Amino acid sequence: MPYENCRGRQCVVVGCSNNQRDLYRWKNAICAEHGEKNENCICLAPFKFHCLPLNAERRREWLGVINRKDFNPASKAVVRTM
Repeated sequence: MPYENCRGRQCVVVGCSNNQRDLYRWKNAICAEHGEKNENCICLAPFKFHCLPLNAERRREWLGVINRKDFNPASKAVVRTM
C-alpha cells in the first residue's frame, strides 16, 4: 500500500496536518452515503493540494500569507484547500 510508512507530501501551513496518505485512504474508503469507493463517488474530496507557484512574485505572495519565519520551501511544497 502506498504511504504505509510515510505520509507523502504534507501541507506546509503551520498547524495543518493533511497529507497524501490521508487523501489516499479517503479515496480507497467506502462512501457512507452512496456505498461505493470514494474515488468513484460523486462526493467531493475533503481537500486538495496546490503546489506553491514557481513564478517568483506569486510565490512571494503565497509565502507572505503562509507567514513562516525563515521558510524556504522545496519546489514541490504544497498547500491544501480550505
